[in-house]
Amino acid sequence: GVNDAPALAAFGAGRIYVVSACSQVLSLAAREGAVCLAEHGPPGLNEALEQARAELRDQVHAITVLPVDLPRVSPACLRAVLQACGPDEALLVPDRAGQGTNVMRLPMACALAFSFGPHSFARHRQQLEQAGWPHVVVLDTPLRDDLDEACHLQLHASPLERVSG
Repeated sequence: GVNDAPALAAFGAGRIYVVSACSQVLSLAAREGAVCLAEHGPPGLNEALEQARAELRDQVHAITVLPVDLPRVSPACLRAVLQACGPDEALLVPDRAGQGTNVMRLPMACALAFSFGPHSFARHRQQLEQAGWPHVVVLDTPLRDDLDEACHLQLHASPLERVSG
């Protein structure tokens, strides 16, 4: 499913944008109140985010990237994380291993190139530092948990969902 329900609850309809090439995802997101942007460029997360930034440049002050693989996301958690930075600051939340980027908030004026993938946290942080862009790194949040590997599924499954073997 789409991970926009906590974001919608935290920020309201009309403020959540879902970018996807999948018509089923876009349909579900639209039913939940998200604004949908159909991917129309080369496939890939970074390309989709660049498309969204270009399309929204004159409509929003900042863009927040919230991937769909964050099992502990909640409206309260999102609000708390995003309140950690000022309106003109960037924000990064690394994964538990400190390698990937689980959440990113960028003011539209920040020209950072999206670089999600293995070791993206270091790349994103380096770009911000080289540009001298003010940024905050949030470490004390459940948003650091993601589902990148099979072992993460077992870690976050409820006791009733766990398979013994």
